[in-house]
Amino acid sequence: MYTERDMEDIRRRIRRDWLALALAAIVLLAAYVAGMLLRVKPMMLAAGVLLVVAVIFLFLYFLLPDLRYRRFLMEMGEGLMREACGNVLSVSDEPELQDGARVQRVHLMLDEPRDERILYLNASKRERFPGAGTWVRLQLCGRHIAEVLEAREPS
Repeated sequence: MYTERDMEDIRRRIRRDWLALALAAIVLLAAYVAGMLLRVKPMMLAAGVLLVVAVIFLFLYFLLPDLRYRRFLMEMGEGLMREACGNVLSVSDEPELQDGARVQRVHLMLDEPRDERILYLNASKRERFPGAGTWVRLQLCGRHIAEVLEAREPS
């Protein structure tokens, strides 16, 4: 389910976000320096406050989620994998944030041991995942579904 294209897309978004952050910081820093040179205190104060607020906002709102998602993708590519087999009981409709990724809960009744588990499916990969009632063999990284190895409809 995860490909090198996913990693390339997130790298591209991170570069774009760094560029936006750098451009905003340069423009506001130039306004701050101009206010200092021209001795216009209101301009200097406004530019200084806007500089701090813009950098913090752009970092926390845009860049940090992308960095966390890149770390999630790296763990999915390099982490310890295991397999699980069972029947899909349900897949939630509402995505939630888990480990830096938007995910949907998948309730799975395992074959061995006969136990119900909650796993997490990346919300962007939902269209490729089979629906409720399907028997699946999954590759997992922690509690996250990395790959659907096999899926059979109930007979």
